Amino acid sequence: MAARCRSRDPAPDPARPGRRTGADRPRRRRRPPGGLPAVRRPRSPGVPDGPGRVGSVSTARPVVGVVAGRHQVPRSWGTLPVQGMTAWVPGPVAAAGGLPLVLPVLPTEALPVTELLAPVDALLLAGGGDLDPATYGERPHPSTADVDRLRDEIEIALAREAIERGVPLLGLCRGMQVLNVALGGRLHQDIAGHALPPPGTHPVRTAAGSLARHLLGEQVDVSSLHHQAVSGLGDGVRATARAGDGVVEALELPGRPVLGVQWHPELQPGEGQKALFDWLVRSARP
Repeated sequence: MAARCRSRDPAPDPARPGRRTGADRPRRRRRPPGGLPAVRRPRSPGVPDGPGRVGSVSTARPVVGVVAGRHQVPRSWGTLPVQGMTAWVPGPVAAAGGLPLVLPVLPTEALPVTELLAPVDALLLAGGGDLDPATYGERPHPSTADVDRLRDEIEIALAREAIERGVPLLGLCRGMQVLNVALGGRLHQDIAGHALPPPGTHPVRTAAGSLARHLLGEQVDVSSLHHQAVSGLGDGVRATARAGDGVVEALELPGRPVLGVQWHPELQPGEGQKALFDWLVRSARP
């Protein structure tokens, strides 16, 4: 005799109105190990699921990638390796409407530069230690310090990739030097007497018809915290601001959304310097 199968969803009982059957009873979400309910982020419109895009959330703010600096922080038990951006940079980026994102310094075998640049709408190369003179074909000067060869390689490759893709790029101090070297330029390894003690500033004059002139005016007072400077310009690079002693203070790549300044605008919160961050974020918007 065949066994009778009992239906999992019996017909509604007229005597018990309002009772939900299995068909219309809401399903319970299964909880993953650990007991917390599973949550799926809404997918951004037009962004397919895939590596790095599953459940991604869109943001109205352009993402501004900032390459991390690497430091060794002493602790009671030893030394802690740390990567991050200086605390001065995120504020001006956010105030301009951007979302600052730290880009880690890792070997390209672990994280290719093309993938590192993929999630950003603009790139900011910040300050830091001296570039390895080998990156522009020279031996180190006795004053060369705080060299991070891996960061040099990553930032130079990122600058080239950003320029090729048309990703807006702003270089600050060391970042301007990286930009110049990435395009085949060279650096003065030591310019004694140019750096001023904080909060020292000096005037620079911008070139007529340049982006620097458009953003900053004919003359602007800037902070000076560097002992190296641009000597030979990279391919296609134009010097668009100089100090009174002739030191190059701004670089541009005509026809591209690329700008480098030798000073630290993040240390000067005035409206004039804010224009640089506003330009970067504005250029990143579609």
